[in-house]
Amino acid sequence: MADHGASPELDKLRRRYADLGAAIDGLVGRVAASSSTTEAVLSAELGRARKELASIARRLKDLSGE
Repeated sequence: MADHGASPELDKLRRRYADLGAAIDGLVGRVAASSSTTEAVLSAELGRARKELASIARRLKDLSGE
């Protein structure tokens, strides 16, 4: 039987996953067009965003039962 209480959490995680994906795309574009100093800062942010995205993907997989 499905856990109906998980649905709002799944929806929230899916939205966060999509938002982070868009943010990562934006950061990649900025890194490509940036100075070396800016690139160092943006690269660190990109690394954190990718880690969070991976964490959300694992959580979505767990909650969806895949």
